[in-house]
Amino acid sequence: MPRYLIERFVPHANELTSADLKAIAEQGLLVQKNLAGQVQWIQSTFTNDKMVCLYVADDELALRAHARHSGLPIHTISEVTAIIGPQWLP
Repeated sequence: MPRYLIERFVPHANELTSADLKAIAEQGLLVQKNLAGQVQWIQSTFTNDKMVCLYVADDELALRAHARHSGLPIHTISEVTAIIGPQWLP
């Protein structure tokens, strides 16, 4: 399945508490379970006003269904074309 980066604009995301983050994760996982393998959340990172998430998904429609059911808005979806890191260098 393809990988996607999703940007979600969340004002004051840097002020979310541990309880807030846990609730977001639990809601996302509950919806993921109901979508029966169409979407898999890998990880999310937060900045001052943004949440960037890495997913594996059947397609963008599955990601939009996940967003709609979880209440987490999507502002942009980008398909990942390559992943590199320092571990790949000699």
